[in-house]
Amino acid sequence: MYHRKILSYVAIILISLIFASTAWAGNMQQSLLEKLPEPGEQLTRAEFVSMLVTAANIPVPAKTVYMPLDVSTGAWYAEDIKAALAAGIINHSSGDTIYPNEPITQAQAVALISRVLGLPGLEAPGPLPAPAPDHWAKIPYSWLIKEGILNTPISPEKVMTPIEGASLLNKVFGTSLEAEELYKKSQAAHTNIKTMRVTGNMIMSVEGNPNFSQAMPPETVQVRSNVTIEMNQEQGLSQKLIMNMSGLPEQTPPVEMEQYLLADGIHMKLKDPKTGAAQWVSVPSETDIKELLKQQSGTMQLPKELDKYFNYRLVGEKTIGDFTYYDLAFYGNIPSLATLVNLAGSPAGLAPELTDNMAKSMDMVNGISMVGRTLIDKKSYLTNNISAFTVINFKETFEDETNPYKTLMNSFNFTYKDYNSVIEVKLPPDAIAEQ
Repeated sequence: MYHRKILSYVAIILISLIFASTAWAGNMQQSLLEKLPEPGEQLTRAEFVSMLVTAANIPVPAKTVYMPLDVSTGAWYAEDIKAALAAGIINHSSGDTIYPNEPITQAQAVALISRVLGLPGLEAPGPLPAPAPDHWAKIPYSWLIKEGILNTPISPEKVMTPIEGASLLNKVFGTSLEAEELYKKSQAAHTNIKTMRVTGNMIMSVEGNPNFSQAMPPETVQVRSNVTIEMNQEQGLSQKLIMNMSGLPEQTPPVEMEQYLLADGIHMKLKDPKTGAAQWVSVPSETDIKELLKQQSGTMQLPKELDKYFNYRLVGEKTIGDFTYYDLAFYGNIPSLATLVNLAGSPAGLAPELTDNMAKSMDMVNGISMVGRTLIDKKSYLTNNISAFTVINFKETFEDETNPYKTLMNSFNFTYKDYNSVIEVKLPPDAIAEQ
């Protein structure tokens, strides 16, 4: 059973790696203000929720939604409250009320926006351009500050005005249509790519569960990886990986791996960290490698099927050397591992034993949050860089036992280059000699 559980954790880590592969103002602010029938000096909770539902394009559900006692079915904002309740953005209080006419504070507005974006439930990694306030809303504040959505002064208990609420929502959602259109153009540009190189790094941290009563795993285990990938659609894909682990009871030497994904299967060169001896291992594969690589080269952003779980923002433009790029941000929360696997399909190339454990891995995860940025060349629409931070939250128990782990955090930064250049992906002589 222990071996099977370890494989389940490995499957989750591999899935997280697979997906590793407000300067511009929109016209939204005025339209949001026009939605309020009689705006006053203070913005009410119902008014902000109504504007938020409109800004984020949250649909009104067809199903019946139990409404709070203090929301009249004839209220102008009733349908927006229904949409927010169905989406889990707001909840009934213990008295079955939501206090729609109470003024909304900046902290309350920040928390609601965070729920819509699906931001992680832990503080944003630093450094931040400004400190997050020591407040119950510190976590969502940290993310909006890090993303440049909120600037100083930060005033959590300040009651917002209608203009302030509409301006904040415009910064978050005002460029979503432009951003989505740029993503589509980039997707189309990548369908013509036959070869490319990818270089980057990943930092993966696993946090232990303090409620785990058995021999405690380390509080935090961290894996730092440097990756180099070369792809040729007609030949295959090669990958070189160097991993350094920390946080374990004993110091672990770096792990080096070389991998080739070719038509005849997967070939891996593993080096013994103690002796330095290397050995090639080959695994046959029934996967259509050419079709897989074609899909990969055409999916440099998030898969289209995941769009409904994500929001997009056009941050602005960024010039690096002689090139100018669109700077796009994306935010989302995938409700379960099962949702991700069903939408993306089983990851090609995994060993059958790992694939079989995917179903069991799904029972381990509560949700997956992701925050990221993409740089897209302004002329070619090809991706230059993708960086993201993901958090996988584990359930408290797994297979009737307390789960030893609480969260898995993964940050990555990949640079894409040498599109359609001459790249040969072939097994090296020493690998051929061992076959």
